[in-house]
Amino acid sequence: MRDSSFKEIQDKQDKVTLGNIKGRFTSGDNISVPLIQRYGRCGYNSAYRVFEKLVSEGKIKRGEKITSVSKFM
Repeated sequence: MRDSSFKEIQDKQDKVTLGNIKGRFTSGDNISVPLIQRYGRCGYNSAYRVFEKLVSEGKIKRGEKITSVSKFM
């Protein structure tokens, strides 16, 4: 039960973070976990989960190298 409530808390935080960054980025903008942290007013873990979710949804194109810039689609 404790794990499911923790997951629910994470999901709520991620929704808040997505709401805070919605409209901040347009197609072609550079995007990164630190930018999501700044605009989303959240910690690294939440920003990373949101970043990965947006990548999996095809809204962010990840840079080809680990140091490359990611782009908002």
